[in-house]
Amino acid sequence: MTTNTARAIVDTYFAAMAKKDFDAMRPLLHEDVTFDGVMGTTNGIEEYIAGLQQTLANVREVRRHVIAAEGENVFQIYDQIVSKPDVTLKIAQWLRVRDGKIASLQVIFDPRPLMS
Repeated sequence: MTTNTARAIVDTYFAAMAKKDFDAMRPLLHEDVTFDGVMGTTNGIEEYIAGLQQTLANVREVRRHVIAAEGENVFQIYDQIVSKPDVTLKIAQWLRVRDGKIASLQVIFDPRPLMS
């Protein structure tokens, strides 16, 4: 897999996430996709999409600041603007693309603003 291919897949995924278009996201994810984040983990596409739907329900907007890719690894930093509480979270995300689909995601952020 080329770096450009991995980045294009993540670009398409990010655009779908920004629109909360879960049907567009689904074909970009491996059936056995894994997620590891500050607030929990998921295994498999159904668990991941259910968790993401719950997370994005309270998100007004996402704004990407930077994306970098090397081989199958893609790293991006973006803001996630949350409605309640009214906060902006700075998200660091590492995605691994395998066989043309996102196989794993790891998210790192400071959750303290959500707990106030």
